[in-house]
Amino acid sequence: MISFGQIEDQAAMRHGGMEALKAMLQFPALAEDVAAIPDDRWLSEACRIVMQAGFNWEQVDRKWPAFEVAFGGFQPDYVAGLSDEQLEDKMASGTIVKHWPKIKAFRANAALLSELGQQYGSVGSYFSGWRNREFGEHLLELQQRGDRLGGKTGAIWLRRMGVDSFIPTPAVEKALKEFGVVERAPSSRKAWTEFQPILNQWLDETGESLNYISQMLARSCGEVYAEALNE
Repeated sequence: MISFGQIEDQAAMRHGGMEALKAMLQFPALAEDVAAIPDDRWLSEACRIVMQAGFNWEQVDRKWPAFEVAFGGFQPDYVAGLSDEQLEDKMASGTIVKHWPKIKAFRANAALLSELGQQYGSVGSYFSGWRNREFGEHLLELQQRGDRLGGKTGAIWLRRMGVDSFIPTPAVEKALKEFGVVERAPSSRKAWTEFQPILNQWLDETGESLNYISQMLARSCGEVYAEALNE
């Protein structure tokens, strides 16, 4: 299998050197900081990424204060208890984006986070205990138990919250294919069973995070910076 050092070298060449490249990266938060995030902020960001999927992200962001008001600050127990009629009334208000399947997903994910909060003491305590060497299993469980929180959507949500995450973006998938690692980013249980050991090997090799690995992959293909060509 390809050494991750080769991927790092190629990414650095395309982005003006390793120092400049590392300045672009987002690193995971400390476990204690993840654990301290209030439950309502987990639900708010989960609902935001669900709503943004396939939509204009900036438009959703502009309307998000209205979502916060409409959904009571995204307290999980409150959102989980909303009826169909109450959800329909919120859409009819004209202050939020209308999309019935996604609005229903708010309620389903609120129920999940409420359950996690009760079981682990807080939602943050649950996610702070995720092990990056079992990320695929964790993500598949989230996909099974949540609504519209699988794959890239769930991984983006988690990285926004500071959880160490591998995001299977199109750029990452392209890099994995070009380097001959896998033909496509993992999504099924079988694919994750085959891919997780590769990730774990790269974690051992680099001593870095899943954030680091997926961001390096994403930046290893594409335009070569002019200054890098002169090195």
